[in-house]
Amino acid sequence: MSWRQERKKEREQKAAAEAARQAKEKALKELSIHPLLNERCSRDFCDAYFHGLVIAAFADNKKLDKGERVVLDVIGASLEMSTHDVDDVVNTIQTAIDDDDTFESLLNECMSVIKVNESAVKLFYAQVVQVWFSSAGEGGDSPDDDLYDIVEKTDVALPTAKLSLIKKVLKGDDELDANLLSLSEWMGEDALKYFVVKTHGDVTDRLVKARKHLKDKEANRKKAIARARKHAQDQIATIMKDVGEVYQEKASVYKEALDDISERVNGIDGEMIDWVVLVNDILKPVRIDEFDYVAREKRCLKCRVKIWRLVTLLMVDYKPRLSAMTNELGRLLSRDAIDRDSWQQNLEKFIAQYLADRVTLS
Repeated sequence: MSWRQERKKEREQKAAAEAARQAKEKALKELSIHPLLNERCSRDFCDAYFHGLVIAAFADNKKLDKGERVVLDVIGASLEMSTHDVDDVVNTIQTAIDDDDTFESLLNECMSVIKVNESAVKLFYAQVVQVWFSSAGEGGDSPDDDLYDIVEKTDVALPTAKLSLIKKVLKGDDELDANLLSLSEWMGEDALKYFVVKTHGDVTDRLVKARKHLKDKEANRKKAIARARKHAQDQIATIMKDVGEVYQEKASVYKEALDDISERVNGIDGEMIDWVVLVNDILKPVRIDEFDYVAREKRCLKCRVKIWRLVTLLMVDYKPRLSAMTNELGRLLSRDAIDRDSWQQNLEKFIAQYLADRVTLS
């Protein structure tokens, strides 16, 4: 590469870097504009919002700390307020600090204005905590009781989990990306980006990354559940088949059999198996073309296999013992019942009665 080409490449790299810097600076500047302005809220609304923040700043200890004033100046600027405008608000609130009735009245007035805008109220809560944190120092905290006194004056809830998220985001802990995403889902992405721009910069990429991570995690969770369901389904199907083969000649339900089957299905989660598929398989009619003795014997064994498979399925969740249920199962196992044309109908009635919370027969 010639020196001219090298110089040209250097100029292009510098130009690209400068363009990127300007784009980043522009993005940060745009994110620093208060969402109330972007929503075209009235000046009265914005003033009530800011007055409320200043009142909250005084409310925790009846004074305005240096750190709190710095944050209020930044918020005021984002609302297109000058330092002089901020001074006027601070002085107005400061004169009322020793008169509890006046102070309370001012707060009520501000909350009555902003509470009609839920998204604004949520951001207000976050910025109140932000103001308080600024005077608490590293690892600081906020006076939650004072905050919930404010919450009571609005119709917008502040769950403790969301308050915890606000604090975690302000502190910037190890789970920042996930916390940013969770908080954005509650207060709105635009409000969240504005809220953290001075502490964490433009978090757009962080949110994209967190969403992808969450999506991948959910996809993996669903795959794991699908694998677990298939395993449970295969497992119970195998056990039902084995039990049917072992007990197909037994014409009654007895304690030792129930104990054996209970041990076989131990550990299978009833929520992980497909009851409809398993029951439909049991309900498939037993058909024979001939009605001689051999055919009748084959039909009898097949019907008993179905009942013992049903006993196995019942044992997963219902744990039948010697009771009215097992008595009915015993009747369905009897040769006399199996030889009747109503056997299939009686089987369906049993399932409709005892498995109504799992399957619905059409």
